[in-house]
Amino acid sequence: MSADNHSACPFCTKRVLDERKRLQERADLEYGQISRAEYASLIRDIESVEDEIHELDYSFAEYYEIYGADTGTVTIDYGGSCRKCGAKASFKQEVEISK
Repeated sequence: MSADNHSACPFCTKRVLDERKRLQERADLEYGQISRAEYASLIRDIESVEDEIHELDYSFAEYYEIYGADTGTVTIDYGGSCRKCGAKASFKQEVEISK
């Protein structure tokens, strides 16, 4: 297939956002209740998850091709997959050109 695009996987995005929310809620709840070292470690965990959020923009690779007008049948061929979790989608459709 000739064209490609990269975007964020919806499943990975949800997982990472849920993890960030969980860690942030924990940090808010435990602030002043745990040692400085434990709190600093928790903040590093949040920062690590935030770094992962930025990487998600390129986790889902999409490949697609549209061709065939000269034959009277246009073919649309699509495939995409996530390099992190393995989610995938694909389809191929042919449409006759009409007058």
